[in-house]
Amino acid sequence: MGLADPRLGFGRSDFIPKTPRGHPEPRAGRAFFCGMFLLTAVAVGAEVGAMNHLPLSLGRRVLPYLAVGMVVVAGSMRAAMVILNPTADTTLQSAFPNDNFGDGTSFQAGGRRNGGAARGLLLFDIAGSIPSGSTINSVSLTLTVTATPSGGVNSIFDLHRLTASWGEGAGSDFGGSAAAPGESTWNARFAPGTLWASPGGDFSATVSASRAIAGNGNYTFTSTANLIADVQAWLNSPAINFGWLLDSQSENTPTTIRRFGNRTSGSTSPLLTIQYTPVPEPGVLPLAALGVTLTVLLRKRSKPA
Repeated sequence: MGLADPRLGFGRSDFIPKTPRGHPEPRAGRAFFCGMFLLTAVAVGAEVGAMNHLPLSLGRRVLPYLAVGMVVVAGSMRAAMVILNPTADTTLQSAFPNDNFGDGTSFQAGGRRNGGAARGLLLFDIAGSIPSGSTINSVSLTLTVTATPSGGVNSIFDLHRLTASWGEGAGSDFGGSAAAPGESTWNARFAPGTLWASPGGDFSATVSASRAIAGNGNYTFTSTANLIADVQAWLNSPAINFGWLLDSQSENTPTTIRRFGNRTSGSTSPLLTIQYTPVPEPGVLPLAALGVTLTVLLRKRSKPA
């Protein structure tokens, strides 16, 4: 999915294209802040020269270094945003505990009309999409309900951080099929022999985010401290990124089940929006240090012998 999506309330014009590193960066504010830092550098340099009675030519030689260092620092510390689709998703069905539902264009969560619970699993590539060492500032997840049962009961859905790996599989998302080796089911993380510690998925009891869901449409789990903590942990330690489990708080109530667009469903695919602050590029701190060093040297040079 591209960066323009009506579900998020903004369009492509709000962003610049992806950089060679593959990370989208915001357009707004960059020129303004760089300009402000440049003006600040000029003012500081002029003030230093005036206080120490330095020759104008020397001040002109120093100012560019100060300006470059400050501008680069300002640019490197700007906030950035990335929007991700899942890399894997599937459904676990208690009514069909040995079947896989990983193929097709949807996944499900909630209580089935004829009994049994469904839970959805979602995995996103965090470490491959955000520079290492970045600080996560905001996380939100938008899901689209594509099918609601007749007379369906509304309920609150929760996201939980998964604590074990799993296999997406290629079973039909409508009806399921017997799991092939390595595919996930209600009973197994990887069929046939690698089981969940608890049938239905291994996940944290802590709720990362909640959202009331009714009929067809778009629903956003807005940013919470727990969502931010999940993504920050996955960025810092990619080996523990197993994604989220989606369930209904009323999964034992018939017709709370909903069908959601999955990673291959095009315009209804889940969207994970992450705002973060990257660490400075390797050359930033030396440039800043150069500016400070030059200022110190100028002060020393101006002192009487």
